[in-house]
Amino acid sequence: MLAELIKQRPAVDFVILLDAALTHQEFNFPNVRFVIVPRMKGLPHFIGKIIYDLFSFPAAIRKLDPDLFFAPYYDLWIPKTKRGVNIISVYDLCFWKMAKMYPLKSRLYHRLILSLNLKRKPVIMTISYSSQKDLMEEFKLQQKPQIIYCSYRPAWDGLIFSQDEIQAVRQKYGFKPDKRYFLYTAGLDYRKNVRGMLEAYAKFTLQEKNIDLIFTGPAKEDRNLNQTLAELGLQEKVVLTGKLSERELGIVYKEFASAVVNFSFFEGFGLSNLEALSTGLPLVCSDIPVFREVVGDKAIFCDPYKLESMVAGLFAVLGHKKSEAQFQPDERFNFKSNSQKFVDFISSYLG
Repeated sequence: MLAELIKQRPAVDFVILLDAALTHQEFNFPNVRFVIVPRMKGLPHFIGKIIYDLFSFPAAIRKLDPDLFFAPYYDLWIPKTKRGVNIISVYDLCFWKMAKMYPLKSRLYHRLILSLNLKRKPVIMTISYSSQKDLMEEFKLQQKPQIIYCSYRPAWDGLIFSQDEIQAVRQKYGFKPDKRYFLYTAGLDYRKNVRGMLEAYAKFTLQEKNIDLIFTGPAKEDRNLNQTLAELGLQEKVVLTGKLSERELGIVYKEFASAVVNFSFFEGFGLSNLEALSTGLPLVCSDIPVFREVVGDKAIFCDPYKLESMVAGLFAVLGHKKSEAQFQPDERFNFKSNSQKFVDFISSYLG
């Protein structure tokens, strides 16, 4: 979306601040320059984060004094500038709504940063009506946050995979031709209810032996996850793929997964649900407001706080077949139209 904005506004000079060099060709435009704001090395992670977020990064912004500053997330302090408009993205309020799930240090820090930023009266962008409602209620905002939905992955449009590619992925991750697979792609954050999902899946496998679980993302080295898998006897039932490439993930969705699972307690959107729908996969997910907003009646809903409800959902989703041929794209999540909405939104403050 940012690349589309840069392309459509050639007379505007864009400065992209990074903590390391970027080689992505997506931003290779003559009206773009990069400024590296390096992080201090040799410090404990949290101390380094405080120095960068509250001092190094704001100092770089003050020096630039831009006409408009856009932050794709709110966890960097917005300094006071002479002439600038500030726009920040707030995807969800997990550190408010699910506060007890997070370490005290983490939730207090995120609350501090957003509170400091709100004092600058920024324009806020978010990704769902559910998040907009939470923001309005929590902070009594005078201006409604602008909603720009997440979108279907444009890189998956019309993707065709060769048999060689499919076989390579099968061999790389050990997918068995005689097995069916649930797919989980939503990460390890505290609010994701990974423990609850695995407990439900463990109980499910007592009766259904032929369905394994694919768990994507940087989970292989997570000690807590591996301990949970061992405790529940699931080491041989869960395939930890690590981070997948865009094409590998597309192959897993389209060729190996039988259904997508997402029992999160709280979300700002729920991208894996959208990915499931766009590939025609049956979806079983939490009955939370934002999931109802995004997927409507196209999912089996469960109570993420009740083990038996999740187990029942896993059994229920087995009866649903993949329906990619019947998939009707929802225009709310069209990448092209949402990119243009983002361009128009930012441009309205650029003039």
